[in-house]
Amino acid sequence: MATNARNPWQTQDPAFCTRVLGSDPRTFKAKLPELASVTIDLALNSVTGTKVRVHSLYLSEKNPQMRAHFGTCEACFADALDALRLAPRNLKHGEYAELNIVGTSVFDDGLRCENSFKPPSQSPLRNENNDSKRFGDIIVAIANSLENQHKI
Repeated sequence: MATNARNPWQTQDPAFCTRVLGSDPRTFKAKLPELASVTIDLALNSVTGTKVRVHSLYLSEKNPQMRAHFGTCEACFADALDALRLAPRNLKHGEYAELNIVGTSVFDDGLRCENSFKPPSQSPLRNENNDSKRFGDIIVAIANSLENQHKI
């Protein structure tokens, strides 16, 4: 695992970064662009799974207030997916500022879903929202590192 390239201490949750990226064999000896690509893939898988779960919860929910929360969250995760679908192109073309925006969007969409519940601690999607925020944070950290390398 290329800990020196990943710089997990630049993320808000280094343990999550190390665990998630360390579990994927593509990260062994990977440089930052490869780590970014793996992170984007993992984030796409996670957010896609969350969107499917949220849609299912939305369809089965009878309480109108909870259904509205799930509708908000479904829109949030649709936005996160839209952003993540742009990320491979941003990475390929060295558009690291745009990649940073993708990461920020993924983070913000998880936060927005979480905050739609009052209080947010009662969200049944807390783990998924936290994962979205963590993946967004990793993408931002890698994008910033790539941008800094590009300036040198």
